Order: sequence, then C-alpha cells, then structure tokens
Amino acid sequence: MCAYPDIDFFDTLLIKTLGPLAIVALFWTWPLSKIIQGKPYAGSRAEAAKLSLFLLELVLLSVSTSIMQCFSCDSIGGKLYLRAQLTLPCAGTRRNLHVLWASLMLLLYPVGVPLLMFALMYPKRHQIKTLMCVYGVPVVHSQRTGGYLTTPPLQGGSQDAGRRAIEHYQPQAH
Repeated sequence: MCAYPDIDFFDTLLIKTLGPLAIVALFWTWPLSKIIQGKPYAGSRAEAAKLSLFLLELVLLSVSTSIMQCFSCDSIGGKLYLRAQLTLPCAGTRRNLHVLWASLMLLLYPVGVPLLMFALMYPKRHQIKTLMCVYGVPVVHSQRTGGYLTTPPLQGGSQDAGRRAIEHYQPQAH
C-alpha cells in the first residue's frame, strides 16, 4: 500500500476477491469458445476445471482472511477504525458498501469454494480412498463411528501396506 498511497484496504479487498475470479474466467475462455463453435473438447474443460480449482484452493486462505478483516474494528478515541488499516473509519457509506461486498464474498470464498470441492469430490470418494491406500494411508471403516478413519502405514513399507489394503478393499454400498 505504501508504493500506491491512494490504494487502501478496501481497494485491495476488491483486487483480492475479483482477481482470482477474472483469472478463472480466463481459464474457461478456451473451452467456452470450443462449445460456441460447436466443437466441444472434454480435455479443455477438464484442464480448465483443474486449473480453476487449483487457483481457488491456492488463494482461499489469503482471500478469506482479507474478507474477515473487513468486519473487524477497533475503538480509538471514542471512534471506530478498521483494524486492518487504522486510517479508515468504520462508519460511512463507503465502508457499508464494502461490508456488503465482503458479505457476498464470504458466501463465495470461505463457504462456496469448500462446498464446491466437496460436491466435486464426494461422488469420487471411493476412488480417493483407494488412492490414499495406494500411497500409504490405509483407510478403514469404523463400526463405532460409522465413518472412515485413516491409520498409520502398516509395517513393511507404505507401498506394501497400500497394495495389501487395495487387495482387501471392498467398497461400502451406501
């Protein structure tokens, strides 16, 4: 912010929240252009989806932190100021608009991105469990909790443990 003194916390919040969305939109231009041309290519959609999810996971913590900072104010001399930048008052129309923006982004980033990832991974949970076993993180079904637990790799090396777990793996019908 010092290099650009006219940019304050609210401006950086807009950049941090809109920047990743603009990049995700760029990732999808190639697959969408193929669909518009009537030549859909599944590989381009898969690549765009992978890149989009990777980027969203990469920025999730930083963007979520910035969003939450928008709601935190400190009292100094009887007035409230934004904790992230104490030169910004926590009152006024501009701050109210940014709180509204942060509220919308709260639904999109800290809530929406994990829900999206869950929705995409849940149908593939058995394949994920199998891969975890291959790479040495055996997963067992717990009768006590009704869920899946990870166990430390069995003796004999993690690859051997993974192979043994896959040989004995029986998908649970849900």
